Amino acid sequence: MSPKISVIIPIYNAEKYLEECLQSISNQSFDDFEILAINDGSIDNSLEILNQYQEKEKRLKIFSQENKGVSAARNLGLENAIGEYIAFVDADDFLIDVNWFHHLIQNANFTNADIVCAGFTAYSVCEMYSKIQIPFPVKVYEKREIVEKILPFFFQKDTFNAIFTKLYSRKLINENGISFPQDLKIAEDTFFNLRSFSVANIVSVIDSYGYSYREALGSATRNVLKNDYLASAIRIYKFDPTELTNNQINTDQAESLKKERFINSVLSLMYIYINPANKLSFLSRWKKVNQILNDENVTRIFKNYEMKSKNKFEKYSFDAIKKKQTFKLFLYNYYSYLRNKN
Repeated sequence: MSPKISVIIPIYNAEKYLEECLQSISNQSFDDFEILAINDGSIDNSLEILNQYQEKEKRLKIFSQENKGVSAARNLGLENAIGEYIAFVDADDFLIDVNWFHHLIQNANFTNADIVCAGFTAYSVCEMYSKIQIPFPVKVYEKREIVEKILPFFFQKDTFNAIFTKLYSRKLINENGISFPQDLKIAEDTFFNLRSFSVANIVSVIDSYGYSYREALGSATRNVLKNDYLASAIRIYKFDPTELTNNQINTDQAESLKKERFINSVLSLMYIYINPANKLSFLSRWKKVNQILNDENVTRIFKNYEMKSKNKFEKYSFDAIKKKQTFKLFLYNYYSYLRNKN
């Protein structure tokens, strides 16, 4: 008999937190699940930890592949999953509520939802917990509201993209050929969610925060410095929404929302690159900022956009980017860095 839930965990060099992650899953009060651990070419002791843990956890299935990235690892999990529903857990995170799966599956059974959505709890390096609120009211959404309210949100912001806060119908995924794009290093969750939500008939949002996302110190900065996030932001902006949403999103509306998202992405990148905590030399930071300022996409989009700023810092930074004023941009962002530091 197939399990109710397939839990997919992509793993790459996760030895520090892997056993804690696995233990938090094993301890769940709802126990009708399988664990698909995808070892994505780890070069630490992750595979050894998995093999040892499998001796006491018979629901654990281990798959190994050469390092192909998190999307490829999750896709391998989807290919081998046999559960009625799919849940995703990251190897450095953990479940703080033993009833997390119970809450998700109970709601899925009651509402017959294609996707059940919850909030999550952020766990900081200071060992502080904080609830990350769901950006939608707790209720059951049918097709019309999914298209009118939820789908557009994915174009505009990142705050509902996390796949680990959701339970997906495997039937929905398989029948619509949904998978993660393997040529992206950012926003792969957005693409997966757009495809999933565009074909969902019922989406349920619940008030639960049992998943704990571990905020690694400096991880956001390291990732931005390592990867070309501007190129990914440009690709997200340029993609045709009809490809993923079956023509359910108004093109003009999507264009406006994508511009807003792109503007916010560039503002965030500027702050991270200018921030002296990233350990880059001043010359390297200056060159990187100028590279972004002179990108033709940044120039065009900022030139024709009217910013509704939330604060003076955002307004001044936007204007400096629009006018290619590198020195002023450094002043504003460095001042913000010092103020936040204190």
